[in-house]
Amino acid sequence: MLENRVTQIKVVHKQQPTLLKDLQPDLRTYKVSNKSPEGELQSVFSTDHCNSLGAHLASVSSPREYSFLQQMTKTASQSTAWLGGFYLQGRWLWINNEGFYYTNWYSQASSVSNPCMFLYSTYGWSNTACTSSRRFICSKSPFAC
Repeated sequence: MLENRVTQIKVVHKQQPTLLKDLQPDLRTYKVSNKSPEGELQSVFSTDHCNSLGAHLASVSSPREYSFLQQMTKTASQSTAWLGGFYLQGRWLWINNEGFYYTNWYSQASSVSNPCMFLYSTYGWSNTACTSSRRFICSKSPFAC
C-alpha cells in the first residue's frame, strides 16, 4: 500500500514546548510520496490518499514553511509536488480551510482551467490542471479532530 512507501518528517515551527499547554497547532507531521511509480498521483487521488491517512495536502502559511516543503521535495529528488491550494469561485483556497494569506507565485496560468497548485523545489508555486500526475505532500496537525 502507498502509505508504506512514504517518508515521514516532523517539524516544529516554534520552540519545543516544555508543557502540554504550550503546544501550538503549527506542530505538523508531513509525509511526502516516494519515488515509486505509485508515488505520483493526480491531485484528486493525492487528496484522497492524504485523507485516508487522516491528513490533507499541505498548505503553506509562511516563507519558512514553504522553504521547508521545498527542501523536503528536493530531498525526495523531485522538482515539483502537489500542495493543497485550489481555485474555486474566483479565489484561491487551502483544502484544510486555513486562510490564504501568504502567497508565493512563481508563475500563474489561467486559474479557471488550471485550478490545482503545486510547488517548485527551487521557485515559488504555480498552478496547473488537476489531471497532471506529481508527487505530493500530506500534512497532519496532531490537534485535528
